[in-house]
Amino acid sequence: MKTYYVLLLMIFSMAAQAQLKPTHIFLSTGEKMVVKGKLRRDVFIYKRYDGDKRKKIGFDEIDHVDIFETKDSITRYRRIRVQDEEKPVVVQEVKTGKVNLYMASFGVRTAMPMSSAGGFGGFGIPMTYDIENYYLRREGEKKAVHLGANKLFTNNFREAASDYFKDCPPLVEKIQQKTFKKRHLKEIVRFYNTECR
Repeated sequence: MKTYYVLLLMIFSMAAQAQLKPTHIFLSTGEKMVVKGKLRRDVFIYKRYDGDKRKKIGFDEIDHVDIFETKDSITRYRRIRVQDEEKPVVVQEVKTGKVNLYMASFGVRTAMPMSSAGGFGGFGIPMTYDIENYYLRREGEKKAVHLGANKLFTNNFREAASDYFKDCPPLVEKIQQKTFKKRHLKEIVRFYNTECR
């Protein structure tokens, strides 16, 4: 049993030491930094070269960050202002165009209690899952709409989405006919950006 807990501890400590990835940081001043780094909520942790000490930089100093996930895959993060929220949010750009789609994802850790013959035991099974929040912002708008904060797309998707995209009747028709549902948000934004004026 002791070996089991040691193994679990090792696995979680390795996961906590997530690998730094090649990154370009574009500062608000126009400067560009080529580093290895990772995102941690609203700060970016980086080092300029192997052996260098890790440093932190806040997104208030950053325009955007490009993380090279693979040779051909770049993930862009930026900080945006959101309607009805005081603080800006650090988000990943998912789709760009006439309407931009952003996502903020964070992991939630919880423990599911283990039961024994006499009731609940002392230790729980650790579980982690991601919560994804999506945001939309039209070209020229200063603030994005959080898709959950004002109940947009939460309770009545067809009604809310039809209202948001009302300037594109073909898209509204697809939403009303359930061709596009809540789970098709990326496709909805892609359709709007390519098929609507």
